[in-house]
Amino acid sequence: MFLTRVGTLFHSRNFESLKEMQLSQKIHWQQTHNKIYKVNFILISSLININQNPSVSPDNVQYIVNYLFDVGGWRCYEYQLFSRVIHILPINIIDYYLSIIVTKYSDLDKAIQVAIIKSLENRIVLAIDNNDLKFGNHWYQVLLKFDIPDGEA
Repeated sequence: MFLTRVGTLFHSRNFESLKEMQLSQKIHWQQTHNKIYKVNFILISSLININQNPSVSPDNVQYIVNYLFDVGGWRCYEYQLFSRVIHILPINIIDYYLSIIVTKYSDLDKAIQVAIIKSLENRIVLAIDNNDLKFGNHWYQVLLKFDIPDGEA
């Protein structure tokens, strides 16, 4: 539910509400030191600052990478998180996880499948917008590895 709300606020460009959620996550992190609150804080920060390069500090990117590595079996939250932070992750980390996700793709919930495909499509568009055809082609080749029904992508 949290990630759905974050996505809805981001797509509706409701940055004031995102900033409120960001502050709330920061306060929860400071009070509890529960990793999930810091991860949520970093995620929201990356979306609020999406047009800045980098949108989050290298230390915070590493925190997300470490979190994803430390979680044994990904649940819905981790898949959704991955799809929402793909824009800040290093390419080698993205490729590593996508190679795993490709093998599990047909078993994933439909909403997770859509989120992953949309993230890849966004990476392709971003690469093309930046005139980086090499990475545009790279992400397109990755997208082709997924078994996507006609009309879904």
